[in-house]
Amino acid sequence: MDELCLNQPPEFKEYMNYCRGLSFTADPDYRYITSLFEGCMERHNFETRNPDFLWNKNRLFLERQTLKESMMRVIAKPAAAPVPGTTKPKGAAEQGNDQ
Repeated sequence: MDELCLNQPPEFKEYMNYCRGLSFTADPDYRYITSLFEGCMERHNFETRNPDFLWNKNRLFLERQTLKESMMRVIAKPAAAPVPGTTKPKGAAEQGNDQ
């Protein structure tokens, strides 16, 4: 990691170590990651209100919201009611042997 991040701000190495430490199923702490790079930008006198930076930050937020909303629609969708006297949902195709 030292060689990879040589001559780069220390935040890059910290970010790489953070990512390497995440398990496959762990949710990244996006606020921490964003604050890490915002701090780096401020320390190097970059404007954190740069439209490109804000666009990417907002895009990630909007993508996450869209995914969450689509998942909630799937979860909230009611299952088809079973026809009385059967265990199959109403309208389910019959797959029998008509021989």
